[in-house]
Amino acid sequence: MACNENEAALTCLKERWLKNPEDTQAIRHFLELLQASGKKGLAVHIHRICQDPQSFYKNPQTLAEVGFQLIDNRHYDIAAMLLKQCLSLVPDEPFVNYELGFALMLLRKVQEAIPYFEYALVKVDDFDTRLNLAACYISTRQVNKAQEMINSMSAFTLTAQEASELTHQRMVLRRLAELTSKGRLGARDWQYVQYGSLLVRPLSKQFATDASLWSETYFDIGTTLLTLRGILDGLGETFELVEFLDSPSEPLATALADVLGTECEPYDRKVRHTPTLLVTTWAGNLIKIYKDLTAHTLERSLFAYGLSSESSLPITPDIVGVLQPACIMPWEAGSSTDSFPAAREAKTDTYRDAADKIMSKMHLMKADPEIIKNVQEAVSYYTLKRERLVLGNQGVYPQRPQYRAEVPLNESS
Repeated sequence: MACNENEAALTCLKERWLKNPEDTQAIRHFLELLQASGKKGLAVHIHRICQDPQSFYKNPQTLAEVGFQLIDNRHYDIAAMLLKQCLSLVPDEPFVNYELGFALMLLRKVQEAIPYFEYALVKVDDFDTRLNLAACYISTRQVNKAQEMINSMSAFTLTAQEASELTHQRMVLRRLAELTSKGRLGARDWQYVQYGSLLVRPLSKQFATDASLWSETYFDIGTTLLTLRGILDGLGETFELVEFLDSPSEPLATALADVLGTECEPYDRKVRHTPTLLVTTWAGNLIKIYKDLTAHTLERSLFAYGLSSESSLPITPDIVGVLQPACIMPWEAGSSTDSFPAAREAKTDTYRDAADKIMSKMHLMKADPEIIKNVQEAVSYYTLKRERLVLGNQGVYPQRPQYRAEVPLNESS
């Protein structure tokens, strides 16, 4: 079974399992898929449910063990269901409270996660629990509670990694405090607050039910690149070279270099001595070279046209085009988003043809009043926040932050 079909089947079976915890047929099929994907250790744990589901759901030790395994394997929804059942049997167990809070937080059910972390903190006071609580308070805009939690974390900071995380959360809180008077935060606000990155098109297609709507058109791409050019001009940010990460990114980089009036070259890991913008179609493609890019250096900034609104990454791009679950270029065959077969399209254009089509669209849209309006709004928004953007601020941010997709579900439009 292809990877994307496997994932779709797992999702369907998990929905059945969540609706009926004793549906052993669904659980057995779930086990088969786990085994087929090499998750044999997890499958052994879950197999116990099929043998005697009623006894399984009455055994807190087994529920906790399987729940923890499911979290490690990123099946947070099933883990949360089992850990809730476990807590109904042993409500005072701090580690189960913590792990349930963690699963809910990763499901972005942040408000629901908070009481479990708070209970765990009373029993076991440590850096990780305080860090997760601070993150939850930030995501629910409880600034005072977040400030109190972050202020107390210094006494629990033991490693360089923890110190770095604490520094990051302090900056996140500073950014959030700037927006206290704003009633509802959108995707651009949260992308700035959590990561300090610039979002070009804040109104994305992320809530579309039809996955084919996550395919970008040449009009979408031209609009995005022209808007980005206007924002960079407005912020006084210039680049002397544009790089493309891989072949599918070449049309984007070629068109962007044209509109910026710079040269375009493939990325080859060499150190640049002039300001350079590295371009990729999908932020997930950066995983293969993220260790090269974690250090935030003067010579290279990152632009990912599409960034997942759902999946975490080791680094956050400095500039993001759109934030949505998937993003297919018209010249791609869907390789960057294989989990969404409905969005897959056959490659119809060569990369040179694609670049020409983008540039043709941009030429026609240069005086588009809607683009001009969007640029003005973005420049006005980011000018006041310039010193807290990652873009161009290598001294303030020597390392790029990890990306955890921390945009609360109820405020992400």
